[in-house]
Amino acid sequence: MSRSSLFTDLRTRRWLIVTAATLMASHAYAQSASVWGTAEYYKSAALAQVNAAGAYALGYTGAGVLVGTVDSGLDASHPEFSGRVLYGYDFTNNIPILANEEHDTDPGSHGTHVGGIIAAARNGVEMQGVAFNATLVPTVYNTAATNPDNYFAANWLYLAKLGVPIVNNSIGLNNCAGVYAPPCNVTEYTRATAEALYPNMIAAMKATAAAGTLMVFATGNEAQTSPDVLAGMPYLVPELKNNWLAVAAVDSTNTIASFSNRCGVAKDWCLSAPGVDIYSTVTVGTGTGTYDGYGDKSGTSMATPVVSGVAALVKEAFPWFTAYDLQQALLTTATDLGAPGVDEVYGWGLVNAAKAVLGYGQFVSTVTVDTKGYSSTFANDISGTGGLIKSGSGTLFLTGKDTYTGNTYVEGGILSVNGSIVSPVAVGSAGTLRGTGTINNSVAVLGRLAPGNSPGTLTVAGPVAFLSGSTFQTDIDGTGTGTGAGNYSRLVTTGSTGTVTLYGGTIAPTLRGITGSATNTYTPSLGSTYTVLLASAGLTGSFSGISQPTSGLPTSTRFDALYSSTSLSLVVTPLYYGTLAANGLASTANTNAVGSALDSFRPTAGVTMSGVTGILFGNLYTLSPAALPTAFAQLSGEAHASVAAQTFEDARQIRTAIFDRLDGSTAAKANTDTAQLSRSLNIAIWATGYGGWGNASGDGAYKLDWTQSGFIGGADVEVFNTTRLGIALGVGQSSGDVGSLSSSVDNSHTDLALYGSTQAGAFLAKYGVAYSWNNIDTSRTVAFSALSNQLNSSYDGNTTQVFGELSYGFNVGQVQLSPFAQVAYVKQDFDAFGETGGAAALAGSTLGMTTTLTTFGARVSTDVALGNGKLTPSAKLGWQHAFGDTDTGAVMWFSGSNPFLVSGTPIAKDALALNLGLAYAFSDSITASMAYDGVIAQDAQDSTLKANLRVAF
Repeated sequence: MSRSSLFTDLRTRRWLIVTAATLMASHAYAQSASVWGTAEYYKSAALAQVNAAGAYALGYTGAGVLVGTVDSGLDASHPEFSGRVLYGYDFTNNIPILANEEHDTDPGSHGTHVGGIIAAARNGVEMQGVAFNATLVPTVYNTAATNPDNYFAANWLYLAKLGVPIVNNSIGLNNCAGVYAPPCNVTEYTRATAEALYPNMIAAMKATAAAGTLMVFATGNEAQTSPDVLAGMPYLVPELKNNWLAVAAVDSTNTIASFSNRCGVAKDWCLSAPGVDIYSTVTVGTGTGTYDGYGDKSGTSMATPVVSGVAALVKEAFPWFTAYDLQQALLTTATDLGAPGVDEVYGWGLVNAAKAVLGYGQFVSTVTVDTKGYSSTFANDISGTGGLIKSGSGTLFLTGKDTYTGNTYVEGGILSVNGSIVSPVAVGSAGTLRGTGTINNSVAVLGRLAPGNSPGTLTVAGPVAFLSGSTFQTDIDGTGTGTGAGNYSRLVTTGSTGTVTLYGGTIAPTLRGITGSATNTYTPSLGSTYTVLLASAGLTGSFSGISQPTSGLPTSTRFDALYSSTSLSLVVTPLYYGTLAANGLASTANTNAVGSALDSFRPTAGVTMSGVTGILFGNLYTLSPAALPTAFAQLSGEAHASVAAQTFEDARQIRTAIFDRLDGSTAAKANTDTAQLSRSLNIAIWATGYGGWGNASGDGAYKLDWTQSGFIGGADVEVFNTTRLGIALGVGQSSGDVGSLSSSVDNSHTDLALYGSTQAGAFLAKYGVAYSWNNIDTSRTVAFSALSNQLNSSYDGNTTQVFGELSYGFNVGQVQLSPFAQVAYVKQDFDAFGETGGAAALAGSTLGMTTTLTTFGARVSTDVALGNGKLTPSAKLGWQHAFGDTDTGAVMWFSGSNPFLVSGTPIAKDALALNLGLAYAFSDSITASMAYDGVIAQDAQDSTLKANLRVAF
């Protein structure tokens, strides 16, 4: 194959390599490390020393990972590599290395030995490689080149363009004997010298850095204080440092090998690995000892593939790792050797596979990790002075006890803290912070904070700030406060600095699509409450709203937020208070009206509530669903609507008193029954005291009970021979009670009436007009949850009446009969009112009413001589019908709400009017009487006892 055709369609070749390697890999499964300690495992003399079994126990074997080698080639026909060699190339002979082909140009099988240390199979034969499921991409460097600058450059470019993530370089470029140009170690160069000698090589090295390839180099075998120029190149060209590893060799006691170059100036990118008497593959037919195809070798060339193999395990654990991530994971998890810390002999120390596959051990500077959609875990206890930037999609879990002191920034994807960290955390607009661990520092959220991984609790021992545009997500899968299915997520702060400050943002309760352990079937009931945020040192500010779940809530419900000084709770409330029936709750026209008014000024879900609104809705949200209808009935102010029914019955007293006075009050009768004050006058003075009681209900209104008392007095005079005219004054008081609503209504009234009667033969016409001044005082209690308001109001009203009766009198023996027809026009008006006493106070007005009453019936009486006087028992029976306004109502509003109409106790449309009286005439001029007067209907009754005294002159 020509050089020009070699790189043709490298993208296609790269895809084929990755795909094939993945398909050929046989993945291991996590199990006990002891399972891996077989004879084959121990035979290599390196695996146990670097704790490879610990990585295997976690399921990492190098499967799907490509490792390139720059060496003498590979015996690809060796059974240890069967099916795991792809697209190798020989740059000396400019030909490919084919699968199942013996292609090692070194008689000593150097390349095959290195390849076996990296990836020999775990097949029960002899030994195994560190990453026994990895795939090798072997290359032969150009030994035909006369200029060292051309030895390796083509290999590196080839492997970089193929996208091979790890390249093992068990090669060197030095000559301590001075036979040819290169000096003995890197410190004997300057950058200028290196660039002059090796421009092609350095250019190729930079290309590997640009391609994200981890370059693993042997330090060399000259027992120098620093590596050779290849392993030490970042010393001269620092821009290579982040994708470089230098490897020194140690013996079985973890002591630096006598031949090994030390880490020296490369200590910051240098590791140590076993390199003495390492047993591995050699070209079949050239092995020594009992088994053909295997043998021992020593050198930093043998230590380097150990590190490359571990790097393959780490790459499998973290497929998204860059060269720098791989380098840092290997360096910062190494077992310290020699002088404490990073030293010039061992560098970071002995590579530790079991720890390296758990991710970083330190952040030596601020590290940016892009998980590229993967879900990965850093399980080590991460220390260091650096910080962490989580970018890209995917999830990174931190499960260790992390003490790194730099900042943590979640730029993209998810960072889940399941262990603990001491770093301050900031969450960017595209980032999400999750976890069930503890953050022992401040947290500032511009993006999303979602405690738990499924439901769970995230603890912060420091201040938390949610900034405008942020999101607080809480997974709700049950009522528990633990972790996983059946629980809900919480954010909990601890200590004296555990404040939570809200500058806006959105609460996002989640019921479906919860990740991790969750049933995703939980449906909360109406009234369910979840305390999702607990702030030990205080909660201030407010979120700007709630993003309601698109599924999982019961029909016609929503989440609302309840804030306290140290907590935030979510509660499931009715979507609309005006339609409680949609929530399976009892409702009436009045409760629906109140609910609609509440909906009109209901706060935005999720915001903190204050003032009257906060008190009112804060207490509504904590009510049990069953208590809502009763609370709404209390809030309705129904007593204000029923005022009209009570004052209507109060107005009846003046009509009936005048009608009673005028019964039998013809001019002729007055002349015979009364003494004349003068020849021109015939005056009667009368007075009636009354007391009564009544109740009314109907149309879904609560029952109104009342008592009445009052006094009416008047005087009338005969004018003409058939007519009497008079004037009456009265005062009265009624006390109403809507007991079920803890409401009372008092009406104090003053009454003025003008009246008269006209006799025409057997016909008697009675008529009058009255006006009442009403002063109404209401008192009601609204008490539910923690709300207890005693609400009072005082306002005026007036009642105008025009009334009349036509009767026809005749005698049947000693009995007087008088069929009659009555009509009364009653008009009521009320002033506006405003209650005082608390958040549930209403303002509004009782609706005015115009009602016409007709009554048809008969009066019967008889006179019985008794002593020196006359006893007159009487009875009156009639059927009363109401026209016009019979439904009472009031239009009211809460502070800030829309007006709403509430109905009260109606006026009976049809009722029985009953009067039973007993009068005694002591003389012609003085008559006293007592009577029962009542109106009885299906849902109402009004009863009055009266005492009357009449004196005529």
